[in-house]
Amino acid sequence: MVLGVYPMKPKPLKLEDIEIVRLSGGHSGGRKKPLTKNSRAQELRYEIVTLRHVPSGREESFEIPAGHYSKREMQRLREELKEQFLINLSGNSGGP
Repeated sequence: MVLGVYPMKPKPLKLEDIEIVRLSGGHSGGRKKPLTKNSRAQELRYEIVTLRHVPSGREESFEIPAGHYSKREMQRLREELKEQFLINLSGNSGGP
């Protein structure tokens, strides 16, 4: 070991470092009016969410399967995907 040179500790992974890069999906029902709180939960909706860990640049896509989701439920599912992505990153941080 060279004096004055210390091995760097890996930075802790944080949920704030994850951003949603792309959302794609849809709904069925063919409504022409804007969706309301009640009608949103009646529609069959799905999403494919691509997340990026900003410091490493690593991206991964996840699918929210088709279902009847309210706006709040979709937001909660996206947050759960971010947490799952963070778990995947921490499990794979040691190697390629």
